[in-house]
Amino acid sequence: MNDVGAFVPLDALQAIAHNLEAPPRFASLDEVEAHLRASRREWGTLTQAQWRHLALHGARREGDGWRLHYDPRITRLLRPFPMALGLFFWDAWYRVACPVLLLRGQRSAVFPAEVARTMLAVKPAARLVQFPGCGHVPALMSERQIAVVRNFVREGMDKAAWRQPRFSSFPACSRTRTPSSTRSRASSSPAPARSPT
Repeated sequence: MNDVGAFVPLDALQAIAHNLEAPPRFASLDEVEAHLRASRREWGTLTQAQWRHLALHGARREGDGWRLHYDPRITRLLRPFPMALGLFFWDAWYRVACPVLLLRGQRSAVFPAEVARTMLAVKPAARLVQFPGCGHVPALMSERQIAVVRNFVREGMDKAAWRQPRFSSFPACSRTRTPSSTRSRASSSPAPARSPT
């Protein structure tokens, strides 16, 4: 998971929406690159060749100009209700049953350090790697960053590493799995007394 966690704060969502805004058209690839350098500056230190690579693969020719290879109106999806605190994905995180590599930019506001710590408390087997010198998101274009992902995938090729772990007993977990035999016995027993609340 590249610089995203089980909770994304509202101010971080608004920053992402701002960075995704773009003119509908660019006159040249140089203009595309200049836009990406400004709007993706949090991605870390990239070489000139890497910025050009991002421009080439992140834009498409349109007539005598260029446009970004996504619909800028996607920013509407990143503007939740004004009173929302952010996006919560804890329920999904509790249900993850495979090895997980969490990547975090050291200065990331999208994936706050405290969210990463809580995710590890819920699933201690998950692995967290923080990359210095960047925020949201690490570009994963340097050999060091690529090696982290490559090594994790190679380790995962050992099928023993993909055995389903036990579900978390974290207090807030609403998805703690009960073995089927236990569920069967429970279903045949009388219903519990009604709660007073």
